[in-house]
Parts: sequence; C-alpha cells; structure tokens
Amino acid sequence: MENTSKYRLHAKYENIPLAFGSSILVNNTNITPEYAKQLLARPNGERLFAYIPTEEELAAAETPKPRKKRQVKKQPLQHNIKKQSDLETDDTDALPNPEAQ
Repeated sequence: MENTSKYRLHAKYENIPLAFGSSILVNNTNITPEYAKQLLARPNGERLFAYIPTEEELAAAETPKPRKKRQVKKQPLQHNIKKQSDLETDDTDALPNPEAQ
C-alpha cells in the first residue's frame, strides 16, 4: 500500500514512537495525517518534520477525485439481414398441390 501523505519526517526521526510508551513507530512510509497531527501536538513538534504541507495542499488531498467511467468498446452490430434474392426460392415442391385432390 502506497503512502499518499504529504508529511515527511527528518531522517533522524524515522521510527519515532507516536506517544510516550506507544508501540506505534512512525516513519515516512506509514505516516498518516492523524499521526502527523499527534506529533505536531508535541512541544516543538515542528522540528520533527522535514516537510509540512500547507492547508491548501491538505484540502486538495482530502477532496476525492472523480472516478473515470469505463469506456465500452464499440462493436459492430450483429444483424441477420438477408438479400431479397436469397428469400425467393423455388418452394413449389414444398407447397401442397391443390390439383392432386
């Protein structure tokens, strides 16, 4: 799973515990906006980060992109149109003979 968070920690703060005594270690591959907000709430929490996105970047990341509709391949229409000459057959043998009666 690829991390899409815009927050980046300094290299020396990779695998920092989320809180005192926490078993969650935060690094650049698993950082989320929620983790980043908790780290920023620490005293001098800004020093942990190499890059903190602006409010505009965060708002742009939160708005979902519209999904593209899948395009359907256009296939030729299937038809069974017969020519008039194919329809005209010699069916005189198949018709009942009114003279035979």
